[in-house]
Amino acid sequence: MNYSGGRPAARTTIDVPVAGHAGLPANGVGAIEMNLASVAPATNGYVTVYPAGASQPRTSDLNVTATVPVLGILTFTDLIRDGNVKIYLTTTMDLVADLEGWYTA
Repeated sequence: MNYSGGRPAARTTIDVPVAGHAGLPANGVGAIEMNLASVAPATNGYVTVYPAGASQPRTSDLNVTATVPVLGILTFTDLIRDGNVKIYLTTTMDLVADLEGWYTA
């Protein structure tokens, strides 16, 4: 997975292509598992990850603090719709998202 933009600003949603990247097949994927780690967040906040084409959920997947590194393990179902995920950040931060595995549709 690769996001080539700069450090995202607060209250930004970024699109990250996953299908066909990092060993993930381009088709037939029903869910993925990711690790998320926040790096140097500007303030306390949270991260929400959801399928592209879906409405943003009202829940967080990773809560971050400006003083403590945070790592979260996420398991999603019905994540791959158009091959992308959306990542919403409430605060400026660097974010590491590692694809850990995938499941067939």
